[in-house]
Amino acid sequence: MPAGAYLASYPSPSGREQVNLYLCGGNATTDFSIRGELETMEDDSIRNIYWCYHEESADVVWESDGVVSINGHRMDLSANEHYDWRKES
Repeated sequence: MPAGAYLASYPSPSGREQVNLYLCGGNATTDFSIRGELETMEDDSIRNIYWCYHEESADVVWESDGVVSINGHRMDLSANEHYDWRKES
C-alpha cells in the first residue's frame, strides 16, 4: 500500500488512539485514494484500517473510543474491522 502524503490526524474521544489519513496516487492513469491508519498511543503501534479509491478528502467521525466512521464507512476497531475498497468491488 502506498504511504501517501499526510492529510490530518483525528484523535479518539479518550485520546488513546488516533486515525492518521494520507492522500495517495493521483496521476494520469489513476485517481486519488485515501489511506487511513490507526495509531495506538500506548505502544505506538500502527495498523491500516482504511483504503478507498476515488477519494481526495475525508470526513472522520468517532462514535465512541472503539468505533469510527470514515466517509460513511463505519468500523468497529475493537472487532478489528477495516475498510478496503478492493474487497467491496
